[in-house]
Amino acid sequence: MDGMMQRFEMIEGEMLSIPNGEISVEQALDLHRRYAKELDFTFPSPLNGNCYQVRTRGVVGLMPFGQGALLEINPQFNSCLFISILELVYQLPRISKDTAQVKIGNIFELWVEFLASKILQKAKRGLFMGYKTKEERRPWVKGRMLVDRFASKAYPNCRFSERTYDVLENRIIAAALHGLKRYTFKRESCRKKVLKARMEFNGVKYFGIRPDDCDLVHYHRLNREYKLMHAMCVPLLRQEGPIMASKGDEMQWPAFTVHMPTLFERFCAEYLSLMLGAGIRLHSQFQTRLKGSQGLSFRLDMALFSASREQPLAVADVKYKFDGAPLESDVQQVVAYAVQLGVSLAYLIYPTTKIKQTFEVGPVQVQTLGFDLSAIELESAGRYIRDELKKLIMKSLDSS
Repeated sequence: MDGMMQRFEMIEGEMLSIPNGEISVEQALDLHRRYAKELDFTFPSPLNGNCYQVRTRGVVGLMPFGQGALLEINPQFNSCLFISILELVYQLPRISKDTAQVKIGNIFELWVEFLASKILQKAKRGLFMGYKTKEERRPWVKGRMLVDRFASKAYPNCRFSERTYDVLENRIIAAALHGLKRYTFKRESCRKKVLKARMEFNGVKYFGIRPDDCDLVHYHRLNREYKLMHAMCVPLLRQEGPIMASKGDEMQWPAFTVHMPTLFERFCAEYLSLMLGAGIRLHSQFQTRLKGSQGLSFRLDMALFSASREQPLAVADVKYKFDGAPLESDVQQVVAYAVQLGVSLAYLIYPTTKIKQTFEVGPVQVQTLGFDLSAIELESAGRYIRDELKKLIMKSLDSS
């Protein structure tokens, strides 16, 4: 986005105050309308110093609004670790080896440039193609000739199948790239790659594509390379301007937002699955039906089982908050999960090592564990929680 754009920066968890007059009423209304689910927004009044007040609802990212304004929300922990978390959750190769602190706008460009590079590599090897049925009059017979006794034309009417790049796999990518059309990148290398990638998809329809369309793609040996690219397209598609209903509709500048509680939950599951070892099996989003109920069930963030006997060992619930003590409702929730699964160990996992408590609720021992998100690398960030989980669960295995 160009240098004349109004840019407002904030950190997740903090409040941003914009004095009345720095943005127009139209811009404020657009920000409130477009991001009603992502932001708590308060209009100016004598009670708040005649300022627009903005607080995030657990999201970080870029939010363009109005005419030429941008809200940039940065994570409250190290940005290098944030990139590593994105790489792990989305199963990406290393996006950047730079360990310097960067802002979310730089992360967005790294994300987009990596995606464009993958697209260009795939285009060089050949894009996936499908078949489309066409019906038209031709000077020679192609496919099946449709007999039309009322036809006054000299050429026969034919129905045939033709190979085309205009398939859902390519439309998803074309829609994500089209959303970047009006974005002015800071890095020239990124701009050139995105422009070149867009040119590879000329003729592919990009309108009407939604993020959920990625779930409709059936991946097989011919299109499996698209899975990674589609995963990277989802954040770009999810927060674009109004989905285009027709080819002539104009798309607004793309937003790039990440819901941090969801990202942290997925990160915990991915990281611990890799680090706990072969003796312990982790199930994320584990669903267990309540005995005697009519369709009622619990969905656990994580359940840990013995890999050899499939015996439940512990339950874990992820809470994305950086300060304070565990809430009673959090404890009640994880204890209910432990009782339902018949285990005596329950963990509350936080994005900080400052919350350290151990207590018992009946037969269930509740332990708080935390990732050190002030660290630069994943190895040091997760060392404490990895070692504690292994130690406590091995102790449980020895006593059983």
